[in-house]
Amino acid sequence: MIEDAKIKEIIDKTDIVALVSEYISLTKAGSDYKGICPFHQEKTPSFMVSPSKKIAKCMGCGAGGNPISFLMKIKNISFEEACIILAQKANVELNIKKKNTGPDLSKYYKIMSEAAKFYHYNLISTKSGQEAIKYLEKRGITKEIIDEFNIGLAPDKSDALYLTLRDLKFNEIDMIDCGLIKASEKSDSFYDLFRKRIMFPVCDRNSNIIAFSGRIYNGEEDTAKYINSPETIIFKKNQSIYHIDLAQPHILKKKRVILHEGQMDVIASTKSGLGEAVCSMGTALTINQIRLLKSFTNNIVVCYDGDSAGINAMIKAIKLLKNEPDITTNLVRLPDGMDPDEYVLKYGSEKYVEYFESHIESPNDFIYDYYVRNKNLNDLSIVDKVKIDLFNFLKTLNSRVLVESYLNKFSQDSGVSQASLFLDYNSFVKGTNVVENIDNNSIVLKSQAILPQGYSNEEWNNLMFRLRCELRLFNYAKISKKIALELDSKCERNIPLYQCFDDIHKALWDELINTYYGIYDSYNEGKFLQLLSDQKYYNCVVSDKKTLFNLKETENYNSSDMNLCVDMIFMSKDIPTENPKFNSLNFDDQLNDLNERLNQLKRLNKKRKDLKSR
Repeated sequence: MIEDAKIKEIIDKTDIVALVSEYISLTKAGSDYKGICPFHQEKTPSFMVSPSKKIAKCMGCGAGGNPISFLMKIKNISFEEACIILAQKANVELNIKKKNTGPDLSKYYKIMSEAAKFYHYNLISTKSGQEAIKYLEKRGITKEIIDEFNIGLAPDKSDALYLTLRDLKFNEIDMIDCGLIKASEKSDSFYDLFRKRIMFPVCDRNSNIIAFSGRIYNGEEDTAKYINSPETIIFKKNQSIYHIDLAQPHILKKKRVILHEGQMDVIASTKSGLGEAVCSMGTALTINQIRLLKSFTNNIVVCYDGDSAGINAMIKAIKLLKNEPDITTNLVRLPDGMDPDEYVLKYGSEKYVEYFESHIESPNDFIYDYYVRNKNLNDLSIVDKVKIDLFNFLKTLNSRVLVESYLNKFSQDSGVSQASLFLDYNSFVKGTNVVENIDNNSIVLKSQAILPQGYSNEEWNNLMFRLRCELRLFNYAKISKKIALELDSKCERNIPLYQCFDDIHKALWDELINTYYGIYDSYNEGKFLQLLSDQKYYNCVVSDKKTLFNLKETENYNSSDMNLCVDMIFMSKDIPTENPKFNSLNFDDQLNDLNERLNQLKRLNKKRKDLKSR
């Protein structure tokens, strides 16, 4: 616990104007200062800072207080953490009993701080730094941005940093532990890890420098564009976020964080006014990095490069974010394969922000487009692969409405019947199997299966049985031309049998009876598929082979079974089955007693079989 006297000393010795100025711009207002509140959105400044009272508080939202309260709020840290940070700045000695949490890291932070000063000085104050500054200026990075991000330059000399740190009395072991130098294997000398690279310091949430990211700037070939510090006692790559220290007040104010791929993208967004931009360290986003971001906000907007590698990385990031509870994920896709840095350079900061804010979208549409876009859905092998990718994605959604919507959309895009897709999806998802009972001529879905909107489980089962009967009759019609014409002639109340079919099955029936059997006397699957005029009908026939609708038992003619299917079709002709409109269904009163009538037919059919067997 920190003594009250020490807390008072910290407050008294803290320059609150200087502290707040690290996060927002202040203007003089009499004896006080004012600025735009960092904790909520506003256009008129209402955040007041009083040097005499040591208070920094918003008159609008009420956030703020004394220097400790302000720092706790703006950095989202504990009271003790805020006191320690301010005590160090104000040279107040705290006698805090340290918990057994590991080694003292302060010496490493001091080494990293001195290294950052060395790199920064080498960039802005030496002749060799002018070439790098010219490069940065071409990339739109001004002197102000260089200072804000503490950007530096590693000189083209093997031991420049080592000699500087040695002169400051730091020992080689600690320099090695910080990942700044290495020992030569051939001699007792040491050499710098970074040479001739623009240096971006990486800080933790408390503004301690923990690593560096070095970037080439003069187009060297066969050289990695970026080299990051190795993992050290203070730097764990999979737990670190670039710019998290400076982005904190913007994240709290905007109630969101923008996640980019690289440092230059973060800088481009920040200089454009999107100061809540950060990027993850390492080649891919990790769950530890997500949880660090989550400690500041639950709202994450992913904006990676627009090229194929960036799109693939965005897919992986979105899937990882979806697995973390209470995270709201959105994304922004930049056009023409561009990254944020390129967009700002080409169109300017104002156009970039305008585009960014107007193109925030749900990740679900993006993932669907990713799987379906530019795919040849006339190729059934591709349709089947896309279907599996889509099913894997749909499994992650906690919304039956969304699952139904995307299945319906894919049905329209691919030409595969909705009934087939819904059955396939429910078979695919673990614990939601489709169960067929051929003996009782029924299809049963487990209660947790995904059903189209407007259907109860019982109604969907009835419809599936109805569609199943249509396809059984279609299979009977394929046995011979004679059976096909016999079925085509069946009527009830002057309504032909095929007029009761689902729209796609009706079209298939017309193709079979009037086109195919008008040319050929016996059925051949390959010839029939060649005749189909619409690809969606072709898809329906082929996809039905992979579902419960492909009924092998109809290969053997059974007039009793065929007539039962005919009775079922006429009985249930008023059940709507139009594809792809499964919504807003109005069932006929006949549906209410449909099950009972079906059961009567089944019992009569069973009696007929029993009598024949005697």
